[in-house]
Amino acid sequence: MQTNVARSHCETKVWGGTRPKRHAELLGSNPCTRGPGYWCINEANADQCGHGARSHCETKVWGGQRPKRSTPLLGSNRCTQGPAYWCESEANADECGTGARSHCETKVWGGKRPKRHAELLGSNPCTRGPGYWCINEANADECGHGARSHCETKVWGGQRPKRSTPLLGSNRCTQGPAYWCESEANADECGTGARSHCETKVWGGKRPKRHAELLGSNPCTRGPGYWCINEANADECGQGV
Repeated sequence: MQTNVARSHCETKVWGGTRPKRHAELLGSNPCTRGPGYWCINEANADQCGHGARSHCETKVWGGQRPKRSTPLLGSNRCTQGPAYWCESEANADECGTGARSHCETKVWGGKRPKRHAELLGSNPCTRGPGYWCINEANADECGHGARSHCETKVWGGQRPKRSTPLLGSNRCTQGPAYWCESEANADECGTGARSHCETKVWGGKRPKRHAELLGSNPCTRGPGYWCINEANADECGQGV
């Protein structure tokens, strides 16, 4: 067998002797070899290290047998804690069964409570009544015709147009000449009647349509002062100007 010169050097010159190969189990690398100090820390360790380890812990350290971890320990099932746990909340009572819930309802809560899957009072905001319905039209419509009717007759002082009907002012052209004549764009947006009104009553005469080229909007109409600034301008404006 070929000698590992490096290892041999370390063992003889540095480590002070041979060391077990890494694949050999070193003392203590298996925690179960540490004995009762490890076995009896808890049941998990005892079970890890075998029946003999558990038996030793039960007879010498724990003072008796303990149920295997597969057996639920007292308290590990929270429902075994009784009413103090059951009645802390409806969720707990339901978790622990009908008997637990019945006990809580008759002995602790002072009566039945609706199941969590039943809609609780207030979880549907429409059940809050006019205080919610009549905050705005959206709420009234959400809660149905009866809610809207109540708000219109008892709170709002009359009918309000449905949100699907444009409200006064939502179409800006309904604002009249104050909007139409603010600009040509507005007048054109609101139609020929609006433009005609502005031209005859406000602007003092016709104005060219925006699509007509206004004097100066084409810089080439400005003449040599523009053309001759540079060659690009001259070329842009062509030979026919």
